[in-house]
Amino acid sequence: MWNDYKDLMRRIPEHLITGVSYMVPTVVGGGIIFSLAVILSGATGSVPTEGLAGWLAKIGVAGLTMFVPVISAYVAYSMVDRPGLAPGFIGGYLAQQMGGGFIVAVLAGLLAGTVVFFLMRMIKVPTAFIVVKGIIVIPIVSCLIVGLFAQAVSIPVNAAMNALGGVLKSWSSARILLGAAIGAMNCFDMGGPVGKVAYSTGVAFLSQQIYWPMGAGCVTFPVPPMAMALAVFLARNQKKYRKSEIGAAMSAFVLHFVAISEGAIPFAIADPVRVIGGLMVGGAVGGGLAGALNVGTNIPWGAYVGIVGANNVITYLLCMYLGSVVGALVVNFLKKPLSDEVLKADEEQEAVSLFA
Repeated sequence: MWNDYKDLMRRIPEHLITGVSYMVPTVVGGGIIFSLAVILSGATGSVPTEGLAGWLAKIGVAGLTMFVPVISAYVAYSMVDRPGLAPGFIGGYLAQQMGGGFIVAVLAGLLAGTVVFFLMRMIKVPTAFIVVKGIIVIPIVSCLIVGLFAQAVSIPVNAAMNALGGVLKSWSSARILLGAAIGAMNCFDMGGPVGKVAYSTGVAFLSQQIYWPMGAGCVTFPVPPMAMALAVFLARNQKKYRKSEIGAAMSAFVLHFVAISEGAIPFAIADPVRVIGGLMVGGAVGGGLAGALNVGTNIPWGAYVGIVGANNVITYLLCMYLGSVVGALVVNFLKKPLSDEVLKADEEQEAVSLFA
């Protein structure tokens, strides 16, 4: 049993990629539709609630909310098949609702797969009770364990993010420092709890008619997807990205137009240290420069939507593009070419998917 579990855990990258493959359509669909709703409402900075724009916004919010439970559930699904879905969905949902974000959701998915793996092998029942084991015992026990874990981890994560938000607000006189911090945080977890702290900091200053912290945020929201799309393009002959990542680059490029940072999550999950580290450098450069140049906007939505309320369109775009270029270059500098074994496995997986 332990040897089987060790083999299961050695394939964590495969499980994560499976989760991402199910997550991406949810993010793309929800993100694009939500951004369309914001644009149709006149880009006032508030989420529309009435008319066609309000209906579209609800669809978009559903997609951007559900992608967290989806990635958690399908990480577990990759590990133990359908029995992992229930605890995975519940763990991911709780992580989303309680401020744990996609990082806690991924951990919940891995835990769900682990718990179900051991329950399936440790609980022995007569043949007549196999159905009871599968539809009652395993779901109840696994959902209970994973649900408690997701809540227990999300509570301190959320508390830490709230404390961090207070620290950031105390830096209001240090424009470059605060701008760089906001930019780096936006690129750390791409729409997760850390990024939400940066966003809420900008909103808090916006309520006081101080616009540059929101400007630093708006120019760096699109940096992760834009930087990764550019990174894949620049390294197209260097064998640094899997075929699935190359395919995800186009979605990332589209999502940068409407500041959906989650478009870079597939790359971050495949190589978290190098990708997240490189993107944070790009975000810090873009955000720090925005603070230094006093780039401000009264529209709390990034990328090209935020231009509507920008005090200087040229410097706004300069910070956004420079941060993305720096992020792409640093990520590619940190990443190493994939091994022949990985490339071969990638080709075999593609062949199987084509003829399945």
